[in-house]
Amino acid sequence: MPTPEERMFQEAVSAVEKGERVRARDLLTRLLKLDQNNADYWLYMSAVVDTQKERIFCLKETLRLRPDDPTAQQGMAMLGQMPVNPALVIPLRQQRTNWQASYLNEKLPALVSGNIWPRIGLYALVGVFLLAATFGGYWLITRERVTPEPPEARARRLTLAAQQVPATQGVTPTLPATRTPTPLSGGLAATYTPTPFYIKTPRSGSEAFSFGMKAFEAGQWQKMITYMQQVATLEPNAADILYYIGEGYRQLGQASEALKIFNQALAVNPNYAPAYLGRARVRLIKSGQETSARQDLEEAVRLDPNFTEAYLELASLFLRIGDTNRAALQVEKAEALSPDSPAVVYTRARVLLAQNDFDQALQAVDRALSLDVGYLDALLLKGQIFQARGEFAGSIEPLQTYTAYRQDPAVLILLGDALYRVERYQDALAAFDRALQLDPKALNAVIGRGKVHLELEDSTKALDDFNKAYGLQKNNFEVVFGLGRAYLLAGNPGKAYVNFNAAFNLMKSDEEKARLYYYRALSLDGMAKLEGRSYTTATINDWRALLALPREVVPEAWAKKASAEIDRLLGRGSTLTPSRTGTPSPTPSRTPISPTP
Repeated sequence: MPTPEERMFQEAVSAVEKGERVRARDLLTRLLKLDQNNADYWLYMSAVVDTQKERIFCLKETLRLRPDDPTAQQGMAMLGQMPVNPALVIPLRQQRTNWQASYLNEKLPALVSGNIWPRIGLYALVGVFLLAATFGGYWLITRERVTPEPPEARARRLTLAAQQVPATQGVTPTLPATRTPTPLSGGLAATYTPTPFYIKTPRSGSEAFSFGMKAFEAGQWQKMITYMQQVATLEPNAADILYYIGEGYRQLGQASEALKIFNQALAVNPNYAPAYLGRARVRLIKSGQETSARQDLEEAVRLDPNFTEAYLELASLFLRIGDTNRAALQVEKAEALSPDSPAVVYTRARVLLAQNDFDQALQAVDRALSLDVGYLDALLLKGQIFQARGEFAGSIEPLQTYTAYRQDPAVLILLGDALYRVERYQDALAAFDRALQLDPKALNAVIGRGKVHLELEDSTKALDDFNKAYGLQKNNFEVVFGLGRAYLLAGNPGKAYVNFNAAFNLMKSDEEKARLYYYRALSLDGMAKLEGRSYTTATINDWRALLALPREVVPEAWAKKASAEIDRLLGRGSTLTPSRTGTPSPTPSRTPISPTP
């Protein structure tokens, strides 16, 4: 007897075959909430989602779980995401015979003319084999160029519950939930959580408004602005239209124009809460306007106590200024209104992370992802939580998924650092290289790549990276210390010693001090061997200084090395006689010492 999940899946398959995409998507969403590791669910979901990014997301998940799935491979090839597998191309002579027997009879829904993805159904994508006859057996693949989206583009996932309200002066429509901006946040077109539509002021017969709202949902901001401006010429005093235009400019990064339009909306209707939210978001783009932004947000929730998005923005503002208690209070208010909103649960996880409650934060972010499996910001946050717990291996998978769909150099650096710490050096290099392709001046990517080259004992590349980093920022501990290590690896302990000395003026922690004592002692030993001079006193002093540091900052191997070197340098209990010749000062000077790049 089939399980409830099996019956639900069969219903979803049937809905796909009948072209009932909405029902199929709803059923598959429920199934994915129960089991996100079922490749068949993701495969069928790829046939009923609305956008190319969503299809790519679903097919990539299918191939992650079932790498050799031929249908997913064909779909990815059709979308220009991977090369065509020649083994999957049906020979021309077989296209009119074996194709129907092997594909249609086994698992292909009935073919329907029209748009291949939403109307044919999942396995109908192999119908493009029929086109191959015209081109001598090759695939006919149309590659759709995807324009890079601005931060938060297409992130308005409509996650908050729609609230029916009378169309009266000052009424706040329920807006599509925009994720609270964070330094590494943005949006993804893919969302698999069924969400209610926002409420908008009815405009019967307004084609421009209808097209504008469709563009709004799709994140096509310039197109949306154009349509809404057409509506505004007919309704110059419509605050909601002005809000949408202002939001479009904000999403396009045109802050001054957005601020102008939000102010215009408030001049038309001072009681229109969304305009206060929009203006606050513009003010928060740069630091220094937190007070005025807070006043706007508090006015928004005063005008509409059920305005969930404004509470979430207030929570983010308080997190920004380090007031976690007030941030938690705002999240509680949002939870009372929309307890199952992924955006609300995600913000709760952010607050818990800021409070160093890592276990609860991880539970919260996992719940946010169960509510919306395509929530990239939550994946990023999950990686950050793992790293805050010191579990770098655990952070790799969520960060890899994030960077597969959003190219952010800062997140690639987080990923590269995690891979470096678990000694996956080649993968770390790939992550840092991707970050530098996006931002050639990304300092931490250059430093990270240099550290990897040190571990791979490639002194030439390490020196290249740390010299480049030194050109970007001279007064940086990791840069100057890295230069010292690179010179030591290259067989130049003298230049290494100069850089380690200079790094003492930049260190800020006992952990950094431990690294300096350890490697400076090695550089002194290297100088003694290379120059034939005695640096015994300075070397022993560094080893002893290392052993005097708190045990938690000194690796056990370093402590053993220090003890062994002290015994060796003292030579069977001999009395230490300070050398008068060529002995550098064992105590670092706090006056600036220029490193040697």
